[in-house]
Amino acid sequence: MQQSTKRGLGEKAKGDAPKRVAGKMHKGKLETLEKMFSSAESKVLLVEGKHDIAALRAVGVDARFVTANDTPERIAARLARTGESRVFLLLDFDREGLRKQQFFKAFLEEQGFSVETGFARKMRSLLGFTHAEEVERKYAVLKKKGELNGKNVR
Repeated sequence: MQQSTKRGLGEKAKGDAPKRVAGKMHKGKLETLEKMFSSAESKVLLVEGKHDIAALRAVGVDARFVTANDTPERIAARLARTGESRVFLLLDFDREGLRKQQFFKAFLEEQGFSVETGFARKMRSLLGFTHAEEVERKYAVLKKKGELNGKNVR
């Protein structure tokens, strides 16, 4: 004999996953990103170029930036002049950027720096970018989705 799978109104079967509410999901992402952006104030970020800096500043990241467009020794010297021993890598997530990330992580650790890559990975998981200069556009799209959620906009 088969058991009936019908449930009454509002009843859930075991194993039913809770439904996500889109607005809350976007709001949570926005809050997390804004916390990350404000926490970056005291950080030193190594980025690939000036367009990355412009995009990050446009979304409110007010960190100390060093660009990775010089010899590794000169980059290490510029990082040393910041007085910080902890460096956050925010390089692109394409093949070249990942190669640079691997290189700079090893090189800067040899120079005595503590290298952090989690900040960039977390930001990428929230925004879904490949190149750091996309951050501004992706953040604007996410912000718009969060603000328009539930509104009948055509």
